Amino acid sequence: MDDEALYVATRQWWRIGAERMKLGTSRSPEWAMAVYKGVVRAVYRIERWRPPSAKQIVAEPQLKGRWALTGKLDPELTKRYVGSDVSAKLPLSAQNPIRYVNCPSPTQDDAK
Repeated sequence: MDDEALYVATRQWWRIGAERMKLGTSRSPEWAMAVYKGVVRAVYRIERWRPPSAKQIVAEPQLKGRWALTGKLDPELTKRYVGSDVSAKLPLSAQNPIRYVNCPSPTQDDAK
């Protein structure tokens, strides 16, 4: 997979709540890691979130309620983490392809 295909595969289409999209909050992720078979392939700094266009939803109704991140490759974190095994955090048997690390859930924040 080339760099552009990896970015596209990583950035689209997330199910993410409104609280997670508020950049700069404790609940919002700052980076997205491209992971394949438990190994980090790239790290992107998240700059914003955008919904699919109306035309995309007509063509693919399952995109309704999903979001794409816009970001840039973070060279420092990519260099640091590429090749790292993160399978302990992302087991291959996990049903959800997304894991938030150090982004508390609303119930965790409320308990503090």
